[in-house]
Amino acid sequence: MQDQAFLLPKGAAMSVLQTVLDGIDPSSEILRPFSHLVEVEGGFRGLHDNLKELTLRLGNPKSNDARSEFESEGCVIIHRALSNLPDELINDGEFWLWLTIYQCRDIVEWRHGSDAKFGNFGLEGKFEGLMCRMFMRAYLVFSETDQDPYELARRGTQDFWRAFMIRRKYGSVKAMARAFARHVNFYFDQALSDDEVRLLGPKVTQLNSIYSYELLSEAQCREFVGREHSRLFPSDGN
Repeated sequence: MQDQAFLLPKGAAMSVLQTVLDGIDPSSEILRPFSHLVEVEGGFRGLHDNLKELTLRLGNPKSNDARSEFESEGCVIIHRALSNLPDELINDGEFWLWLTIYQCRDIVEWRHGSDAKFGNFGLEGKFEGLMCRMFMRAYLVFSETDQDPYELARRGTQDFWRAFMIRRKYGSVKAMARAFARHVNFYFDQALSDDEVRLLGPKVTQLNSIYSYELLSEAQCREFVGREHSRLFPSDGN
């Protein structure tokens, strides 16, 4: 369906967020409408309601399993709803501030607690905000040709996605992002240990200064990651 997106100026976002955290509904006068209507599956309100339904099903947000499943399934919900947005909007941090603070702040509070930090709402960078972070989790590895287009997005710890995919330069190269995510989370049908990922991720980052990952196919990227893993952990074979 067609829906209206808005932009929340970054300079005003902190005061707006403080206002809503104090229990006062924020004014819409400060918002700037996006230049045209955009296609959103179910509309922006429908996106919120689908995420809300997921939180109700999962129950206690203090459970690590609940938080992990929320981000695993929530990233699919967000990407499905927003996958047709123009790049201009996806790349605009002010859009994510509006979506997070005006549309989904209760979702952020469920995930991060009533004392959620400003960064969780995107005020310390759009990729740190919950909504943009979950969207990017699916966006980086989505493939409509896979039997399950979200197979890679559903696997992996929250730490893995934040520290070793979304924040890394190689994560913006889809072939390498998919190769790295598959290697880490499906290595002989099991995930690599945190210690292995903490060494492998920086190594792949370092080598990006020598190799242009954009020129490699996904198969070549998978071979590349596997080779570097073997060099780092020569005895780690199954």
